Amino acid sequence: MKYIVGSIGLLIIPIIVRATLMYLSFPKKAEKGKVYLPKFIAVLGIITSAVFLVPTVITAFTDESVWLTVIFLFFSLAGATIIVAFINCRVEYDENGFTHKNFLGIKRKYSYDDVTHIREDMHEDRIIAGGHKIMIDEFAVGGAEFIGFVRKQYRK
Repeated sequence: MKYIVGSIGLLIIPIIVRATLMYLSFPKKAEKGKVYLPKFIAVLGIITSAVFLVPTVITAFTDESVWLTVIFLFFSLAGATIIVAFINCRVEYDENGFTHKNFLGIKRKYSYDDVTHIREDMHEDRIIAGGHKIMIDEFAVGGAEFIGFVRKQYRK
């Protein structure tokens, strides 16, 4: 049984990765003044959660190891966290300032005077404002425009 479940996982993961990369190749246009994660993130989270929830249930009701069930449940919950990030992680901005909604859904409003540091990393950009870290993922729609706008306001 565990070999069948493992084989299914090994077949589905490359398909998910390929579909995600194909979706990323299409250009995305952001709504003015908004930064959000693209829909493929939610689709990826739903697929990941569903794909690993099925083996979780199967191994929970068989004589398989409890650890195997926990591992599948962990991967299923990882997919659920991706869905939560898609729903909650957002930024809205204008000439006066910006509002950041974090993973937990907590909204904070900042002015551009609050920005103390902007750092570009390989897969995300970080803005330090008001003592808080605001992370903009590389896949975020409108993220590059927002970072450029914050840099422009920061230099003033």
